[in-house]
Amino acid sequence: MDLVIRGGNVVTAEANFTADIGIMGGAVAQIGGPMDAPREIDASGKLVIPGGVDIHVHFEPDELLGNDWHGMVDGYYSGSAGAAIGGITTFGNMVAPLGDEGEGNGDEEVMETLKQAEDCALRNSVLDFTLHPIIYHPTPEKIAEIPQMAQQGYFSIKIFTLFQFDRRVKDFIRAIDAAREHDMITMMHCEDQPLNGFLARRLISEGKSTIQYYNDSRPDYAEAIATARAVAIGRATGANIYVVHLSSKAALDVTRQNAAVGQRVYVETRPIYLHLDERIYEEENAAKYTGWP
Repeated sequence: MDLVIRGGNVVTAEANFTADIGIMGGAVAQIGGPMDAPREIDASGKLVIPGGVDIHVHFEPDELLGNDWHGMVDGYYSGSAGAAIGGITTFGNMVAPLGDEGEGNGDEEVMETLKQAEDCALRNSVLDFTLHPIIYHPTPEKIAEIPQMAQQGYFSIKIFTLFQFDRRVKDFIRAIDAAREHDMITMMHCEDQPLNGFLARRLISEGKSTIQYYNDSRPDYAEAIATARAVAIGRATGANIYVVHLSSKAALDVTRQNAAVGQRVYVETRPIYLHLDERIYEEENAAKYTGWP
């Protein structure tokens, strides 16, 4: 072997046990049994687990850090290096067309943006990666790019039920169906923007514009109704739907109900939604814990 990791508590999908692990050519070649190598690591008392996959991150091209409209703080190098320290070996980065801010003109070609992002990631990332192209504007030209994305090895598109979704839902459905036709999964950010906007305006009119009322402007039922629309579109088209950063039991129940009848719907969450609740908005630095939804 090139490397032997000795005496660690090995965690696999099936079991948890103490064993040595042999590495050859950068890959696990043997678990348990006799082995030797010129280099060894004593992992006694430590967990030895498969590399993690963080399929949803937001890294900015390193050359643009500090200049982007959404204020990203991590580029492909700093973000991937931090992820590696945390045990992540593969990440999936969200890629928006350059200059496309949801309500912008969205003239940039998705494939052009993906190519630029891929070149930057290849130069700077210390980890394996995939890229998720965001479609803010489901124009016929951008929908026509979806087959090309699939041919180039991209397996997903990302859509928001915010911004222009209600105005252009028919076009978004066409994009989701096109992704389905080419075996791509559709990642969906699920919030009901008309409801959120109405609630925010009412809170502001009542003088409730501080961070303490943020939770009231994005309630769980607004997430649940948007999630219901997303999974219904998946059911109608036959598309695989991946609900990103799901935050509430109300929305989770929607996905469970559909999964129970055989629909292919998947969810992810964020650590803040597992460990924090509305009491966090009473703290002085509460703004740093806000999220959408």
